[in-house]
Amino acid sequence: MEDDEYRRLVQMLNKKQREFFYHALHLMKISDDPFYAFLSGSGGVGKSHLIKSIYQAALKHYNKRAGEVFRPVQVLLLVPTGKAAYVIKGNTIHSALSIPASQSLKIYKPLDSGRLNTLRCELGALKLILLDEISMVGNSMFTIQLNNRLKDLKGSKDDFGGVSIITIGDLFQLKP
Repeated sequence: MEDDEYRRLVQMLNKKQREFFYHALHLMKISDDPFYAFLSGSGGVGKSHLIKSIYQAALKHYNKRAGEVFRPVQVLLLVPTGKAAYVIKGNTIHSALSIPASQSLKIYKPLDSGRLNTLRCELGALKLILLDEISMVGNSMFTIQLNNRLKDLKGSKDDFGGVSIITIGDLFQLKP
C-alpha cells in the first residue's frame, strides 16, 4: 500500500479505533516480546477498517529494511473460513498453518519434518497474527492446534511460539 493511501486509512479511524491502533503499534515497537490483545465490537462498528489499518502498520513496521529483496512473512491475517478469508484478503488458519481440516481438533498432530521445514522457511520470521472472526474459532483450534503449531514452527516452548496475536471479533455473534 502506498504511503498516501495508508495515511488516509489511518486518518479515517475514529477516536476509539485510533486509540487501539496506536496501542497496538506501540506494543509492536517497544519490545520484541510477544503481546496478546483482543478487539471486540458488534457488527458495523469499523473492526474491518481497524484491522486493515493495523495490518498495514504492522507490514510497514516489520518490513522496514530498505533494499531487502526477499521479505519473509512477518504478519499474517487469519480467519477460520474460506469465505471470510476471501472478503478480508487473508488466509484461513488451516491453510496458512497446514492444519488438516479433517483432523480432530482435540488431538494435535505435528507435521512431518519435511512439511515443518517448508513451513519454517515460509513463516519462520512470523511476528504477528491478526486473527479475525474469533467467535468462530473454537477453544481446541485456538489452544491446541494454533498454539502447538506455532510452538513447532518457531521451535519454542513459549505460548504461541512467542508470536504476538491480536484477536478480533464479536463474541456474541456466532458460536464455533
